[in-house]
Amino acid sequence: MDDVRFAVSSSSAVAESAASEVFVVELAEFSGPLDLLLSLIRDEQIDIYDIPIARIAEQFLARISTLKLDEAADYLEMAARLVRIKAQMLLPRREGEDVWDDPRAELLRRLLEYQQVR
Repeated sequence: MDDVRFAVSSSSAVAESAASEVFVVELAEFSGPLDLLLSLIRDEQIDIYDIPIARIAEQFLARISTLKLDEAADYLEMAARLVRIKAQMLLPRREGEDVWDDPRAELLRRLLEYQQVR
């Protein structure tokens, strides 16, 4: 359990109040699957609006392969989401379908929101 850090913080104005304490758990390298995904995108210098899902999914799986099962649950969910997006991108579009919803749109929205908060 060396790679897990626990931090408790509270504001000085209400330090005595237990309700004001915030409990934060972070892995040593990443604070969640979106953090890992953003790190991979930055490391590869990829345009966040045009993410090559197959390449990122492969690297994502390689990075989480060393995690224990209880640590990897959220990361595995994100890996499954990446595989699903890739499968959706490979499906043929129907003829006459002018408007195509990019399956990466929801992931992009979540990444951009996370990037702003971080």
